[in-house]
Amino acid sequence: MISKLSIRKRLVLFGALWLTACTVLLAFHLFSEGRRTLLEGAVKRSQTVAGRLAEQARGPLYAGDDTALQEILEEIEGQPDILSAAIRLGDKNYRSKAIRIESTDAPEKIVSGASRLVTADGLRAVESHASIQFQGEALTDGIPFRTERERRENGQAVVLLSVEPVFAQVQTLLVRTALILGGVLGAGLLLGWALFGAMVSPLRRMADHARRLADGDAAGERGLPSEDEIAMVLSLMASMKRSLDEKTDRIVELQRHLKDSVNKRSDLEEMNTLLSDVLNQRNDFLRLLSHEVKTPLGTVSNLIAGLQDGVPGPVTDRQKEYLALIKSNTDRVNRVIAAMLQHAVARTGHVQIDRCPVRVSDVVRQVCFALLAFQEERQVACILGDSVFGKTVQADMVLVDQILFNLIHNAIKASPPGGAVTLEATETGSEVVIGVRDAGMGIPKEIQPKLLLEPLSSDVKKGGGVGLYISRYLVELHGGRIWYTAEEGKGTAFYFTLPNSPAHVEKRV
Repeated sequence: MISKLSIRKRLVLFGALWLTACTVLLAFHLFSEGRRTLLEGAVKRSQTVAGRLAEQARGPLYAGDDTALQEILEEIEGQPDILSAAIRLGDKNYRSKAIRIESTDAPEKIVSGASRLVTADGLRAVESHASIQFQGEALTDGIPFRTERERRENGQAVVLLSVEPVFAQVQTLLVRTALILGGVLGAGLLLGWALFGAMVSPLRRMADHARRLADGDAAGERGLPSEDEIAMVLSLMASMKRSLDEKTDRIVELQRHLKDSVNKRSDLEEMNTLLSDVLNQRNDFLRLLSHEVKTPLGTVSNLIAGLQDGVPGPVTDRQKEYLALIKSNTDRVNRVIAAMLQHAVARTGHVQIDRCPVRVSDVVRQVCFALLAFQEERQVACILGDSVFGKTVQADMVLVDQILFNLIHNAIKASPPGGAVTLEATETGSEVVIGVRDAGMGIPKEIQPKLLLEPLSSDVKKGGGVGLYISRYLVELHGGRIWYTAEEGKGTAFYFTLPNSPAHVEKRV
C-alpha cells in the first residue's frame, strides 16, 4: 500500500510518524515529571504539617491536657486540604473525627518511612507520620506524669492531606499536554507537507523534462531558470543524451564495419593456416641447414684444410689444386647458409626449439672432434676441464651444438699457435654456466660495446661477429644469458647459461 503512495506522501507519512513518536515521548516525560513533582510537593507539605502537630502536641500530651490536644487537632484540620489529624500514644488515639482509611494499590502509590498514599472516605490522600519524643522526666516542675506507662512511651502525630487537587492539576496537565501534542503534530504535518512539496515539485518537473528529452523533444532542455540546481542537472542530462546519441551512431557504424570484417574472417583463417604451415616449413628448413648442412660443411672444410697442410700425409700439387677448389666452394656454401640463418633471425626473431636432456660433455666433445682438423691447422688444443662432466641441461641439442661450434671456432681462431682453448661448466642453482676461454690478445675496446648486440660486418669470411650474434639469440631463446670478460693481451672468456631442469624451463617460458 505504501509503495503506491507518491514520494511526497511517503515523506510526509514518515515525518508524521517520526514527529509523533518524538512528541509522545517528550510529552510522556514532561507529564511524568510534572505529576511526580506535584505529588512530592503534597508529601512534603503533609510531613511538614505532621511535624508541627507533633511539636505542638508534645506539651499537652506530656501534661495530659486533653482539651488543649483537641484544640490543636481542630486547628490543624482547619487548614486547606487537611482531611484529618490524630495523635497516638500507646493504646490511646486522639482524633477530632473518625475517617475510614484504606491503603491503595494505584500506580501513584507512595511508599516511604513516614508517608504513604491512602484512600480516606473515598478521597485520595497522603498519610504522614511524625514521632513525638519525650526527653527528661518532666517538662515543667510540679507537673506529674499521668501514668507510669505513658511516661515510658513516645507518641505519634498522624496527618491526612487530600491530594485530589494534585490529581486535578495532573489531569489539567494531561489535557494541556495532549493539546500541545496535537498542535505540534498538526503544525509539523502542515510544515512537512509544504516543505516536502517544495522538494518534490522540482523533481517532478525534472522527471517531466527528462521524459521529454527521452522522447527527443528539444523543449525538454528549457523551462527552468539557469540558477536552479535542478536545471543544472537537466542540462547535464541533455548533454549526456547528446553524447549518447553520438556514441550510438558510432556504435552502429562500428557494427557495420564489424559485420564486414566477420564476412572476411573465413578467408583470414584460411590464410593464417597457410601462413602457419609456411612458418613451420621454414623452421624445419632452418634446422636442416643448421644441423644437417652447416655443421657437416664446417667439419668438411676443416678436414680439407688438414689435407692441404699434409697432416695425413704428402699431397701432390695437382691434389692441392683440387682440394683448394673444394674448400673454396665449401666455404662459399657455408657463408651462404650463415647469411640465411642471420637473415631469418633478423626478420622473424623466432626459431623453433625441441628441448630434451642434453649432457654438456657429449656436445663439447662432439664439437671439438668436428673442429679437430682446424685445431691441428692452427696448432691450438681444446682442453676439457673436469667440471664439464656430469652436467645436464634442458635444451635443444642442435642449437647447443651451434652455440658451442661458434664460440669454440672463434676461440681457436683467436688463440696463437701453441695456445689452448679451455672449456668449463659450473652448476649454480637452476642453471648451468658453460665457459669457453681462449689464449688470444683479447677484444679491442672500441668494438666491445657492440659485440653480441649486432653483427659488426656482413662479411662472414672475415669474421664479422655474425656467429656471436646468432649465438646470443639462441641462448636467449632457451631463457639463458650470455656475456664475456676480455682484457687486451690476456685473452677472452665467453660464458652462457642454460636451464638444468624442466621446472625452471617452464618458469622462464
